[in-house]
Amino acid sequence: MKKRHVVELEPVGIIHSPYKNAGEAPFQGHDSEDISQIEVFKEFEEGL
Repeated sequence: MKKRHVVELEPVGIIHSPYKNAGEAPFQGHDSEDISQIEVFKEFEEGL
């Protein structure tokens, strides 16, 4: 039997966007005037 490995992920931020699902977002962002914003959580800011 193969040994399984567990990977745990923790988000480092969140994206604020006017789109409710991926299908609403334009394929190329430059084709839209909508604004999205990336928020990096405070505890991860120094890593950037």
